[in-house]
Amino acid sequence: MHYFSLRTVQVWIFLCCGLLLLNGCSDKDKVRLKEETHIVLLGNNLGSRMMNYGHFETELHTRYPDSSLFIRNMSDPGNTPVFRPHAARDTPWAF
Repeated sequence: MHYFSLRTVQVWIFLCCGLLLLNGCSDKDKVRLKEETHIVLLGNNLGSRMMNYGHFETELHTRYPDSSLFIRNMSDPGNTPVFRPHAARDTPWAF
């Protein structure tokens, strides 16, 4: 008997919920972008990690090729000046 790991079950639940949410959108709920629309992303560390990969911006430019979009990512992880807890650092303290 095969048992699925908790992580596998979580991924499947997330994918199923995502597909249900995307399938339920009607045409009136979709975003309509005009020519030279400015899009600003504000957020936390999830948005700041999006700066390393251009998937979101690429998808927008692919879906709206004639819109001349301007996309700014203003997300910030919000670290305090002294305490920076990152896995790659030996100590989380700045000093």
